[in-house]
Amino acid sequence: MKDLNIQFNNIPYMIYNIDQKDKQLLAVLLENSRTPLGIMAKEVGLSKNAILYRIRKLKERGIIWKFFAPVEYKKLDIYQYHVFIKLRASAEREKEIKEYFKNHPNVVWAGSIFGRWDLFVQFLVKKPAEFENILDDVLTFLGDSLESYDSKTLMENIKLDHQIFTRKKSYKKIHKEIPTENIYILDDIDKKILHHLNTVDGLANYQELGKASGSSMETARNHFRRLVHDGIIRTFFPFVVHKKLGLIQYFVQMNFRYMTKKIEAEIVNYIKSTHDIHLAFKVIGRPEIYFWYATDKQENAEALVRDIKNKFFRVLTDIEPMITTEEFTLNFFPKGLL
Repeated sequence: MKDLNIQFNNIPYMIYNIDQKDKQLLAVLLENSRTPLGIMAKEVGLSKNAILYRIRKLKERGIIWKFFAPVEYKKLDIYQYHVFIKLRASAEREKEIKEYFKNHPNVVWAGSIFGRWDLFVQFLVKKPAEFENILDDVLTFLGDSLESYDSKTLMENIKLDHQIFTRKKSYKKIHKEIPTENIYILDDIDKKILHHLNTVDGLANYQELGKASGSSMETARNHFRRLVHDGIIRTFFPFVVHKKLGLIQYFVQMNFRYMTKKIEAEIVNYIKSTHDIHLAFKVIGRPEIYFWYATDKQENAEALVRDIKNKFFRVLTDIEPMITTEEFTLNFFPKGLL
């Protein structure tokens, strides 16, 4: 299969047909991008120079957007809110709105959705009252451009797995299950390191982290290692642009009549055992779960929806798949947390 030039919403982009070695390399990077180069080369079966060359080519093609270091927010007592927005705006106004969220100091993730909603925005705040003020500012900015919106308080991450390839080997992960009873207090150096890893480069070396945090290389290394050891940094991974690989990414929202602990356990087990479901969340105050699902064929998504309906028809009231068309910002430690 040759590389293809595709257009979506009149925006051209290239679909790349990567080889098996690239897939193996991406699988390792998606598990832990800071895996030592020698181990990475051994896992993929290439030289160190070939690994570096392939990573550079993946970045040049836009398959890898950037490397990140996701943060364990619960351990830091940071609250997550998700806002879904329906617009009635011109293309020019929509561009302004995207720029607004892209530059917002509390936005961790924002993207466009094709379906019931137009935009998905995730906010991080230190206190619930802070989100109320942020939402008021957002609604004021949107004004007449807003058709409708829905905000959700994230209660629990059901699944966080960015892996998009079937794994033949178990690559070393750094993620630790850590108790959340005691809140971890970040100092200024910690915050600046986390901000740099998620704004500039998740693969930054100790010298770069020292410069970014205003500390020595040795101090930056000690802080970095403690953040990893204590599970504040969950992992390191590249953000892979799914559509560059011919993958369709669906956002799927599920609503239920009610949810007992037994039913929830069955749903969670289903989600965790379905490989192509990557991210899944449960919200506070509603029997509702939503997730992201990636596939190269629309019929696979249709089959998944049918299967969910068949398995949970007694409690499922609605399931709605929407297509994620663009992710225009991502920063796991934005300025608002500094």
